[in-house]
Amino acid sequence: MLLMCIWVLISTFMNNTATVLVSKGETRAQAWLGLMAASLNIGLSILLVQKIGSEGVILGTILSYLIVLIVPQTVIAWNVLNGRTDKGAIGA
Repeated sequence: MLLMCIWVLISTFMNNTATVLVSKGETRAQAWLGLMAASLNIGLSILLVQKIGSEGVILGTILSYLIVLIVPQTVIAWNVLNGRTDKGAIGA
């Protein structure tokens, strides 16, 4: 239950940053980061389910977001909100 609560907090935060990026048409980096996170999520979830059971699925999702998405997407959204867009950024 605790892991699901953590996931809801992370998901809510990331939905807000995603909304900022979509509203400004800055979706390329978001798409690439999402693909990387999804790939990592699948691998981690399979590994963790084998090691710790069903909790491994949500833990794999949390870890993939922490590793791949949270910092880069937040920085990109922050820059967009502040009027700074770097076309040299990931996938831009």
